[in-house]
Amino acid sequence: MNLAASMELFTYWNDLRGDTPAPVRQNIEPEKIRHLLPELFILSASGKTPPQFRLTGTRLYSIFGRELHATPFLSLWADENARTMADIANTVMQREVPAILTVRGITADETEALHYEMLLLPLRSSHDSEPRLLGGLFAENRKHVYVHNVYRLHPESCRLIEPVVEKPQHDAIKFGFSA
Repeated sequence: MNLAASMELFTYWNDLRGDTPAPVRQNIEPEKIRHLLPELFILSASGKTPPQFRLTGTRLYSIFGRELHATPFLSLWADENARTMADIANTVMQREVPAILTVRGITADETEALHYEMLLLPLRSSHDSEPRLLGGLFAENRKHVYVHNVYRLHPESCRLIEPVVEKPQHDAIKFGFSA
């Protein structure tokens, strides 16, 4: 992770999950990450449908120039990368392992390329429901003004982050027999 916002979101998520692979979605306290909310999103997937946006921050509307709620995650990506990106999101949700990506945003007329870091973090539900993830799309240049909207994203790198989950140490059980 190269950007402070990504590191801050990851730290919050990591602290929240404790010794489990992923935190429970209902335990997220938006006020604790209030300044990051405009760049955050939640994806969900059910059955065989690709991941879709459930919630999106206002900055994402500025970046893409459209509402993303209820749209497929793969609609953000160039056709040649869409399926792979949906598979990565599904892997994060199913295996409960975070991913960090560097991506390039391309405008419709291809006059501008913007660089982002995307963090995908798994979430658990307190009851059986569709898998979800908390994501963040953070611009390298946070002060960038969006004159031209991003038309498509192109992945440049992706890395799964295997979080360390401390497993409790159990002492060997000793049986004592007396005669």
